[in-house]
Amino acid sequence: MAINKRMVILIIILVVVWAVAILVLIRMNSPKPAAVVSPVSNQTAQTVPASAPASAPQRQQGATASLSLTVMEIENQLSKLSDIRIEEDSKKNLFSPYLVKIDASILETNYVEDISSPEFQYHGYMSFNTGKKEIKKLFIRAGSVIKSYDENELIEERYKSIVVKPTILVVLDTQDGKIKMLKYIGSQ
Repeated sequence: MAINKRMVILIIILVVVWAVAILVLIRMNSPKPAAVVSPVSNQTAQTVPASAPASAPQRQQGATASLSLTVMEIENQLSKLSDIRIEEDSKKNLFSPYLVKIDASILETNYVEDISSPEFQYHGYMSFNTGKKEIKKLFIRAGSVIKSYDENELIEERYKSIVVKPTILVVLDTQDGKIKMLKYIGSQ
């Protein structure tokens, strides 16, 4: 009989722990308010004078009046859409794709490392129209051999092409995460 009582107590404790854990998880994932509005001034929040005796019906009436005045004041304050500040969502979706946009003017600066050398250089691309989409073949010199790669294929099992132009290839280095560029050096 002692084993049965012990098991019942342990099961009750287990159910309580699971219920608390589920409530905490639901509370953490609940949506947050979308807009933050500036606080209301103290003059409009106090509609019932301080010297008036406060009874239960008057408190309810005062609270309702202050709520309606607060809404009216907020409507007057929010004349522009820029007055509303929308909070950024602090939780990021790790499974959503990350889009890299590169401006053409950044290619002339020192932000993008040039990894072109006589042993490793970009020779251009050819594009083929298959009716539904355009397929680009990239030509890269690695050592003394010129290899062709698809646009979505890893180059030398390391570089992922981002921007393909006739004389410049912008790639993402998958080992260090930096954006680099290959240029056509020309015949030397």
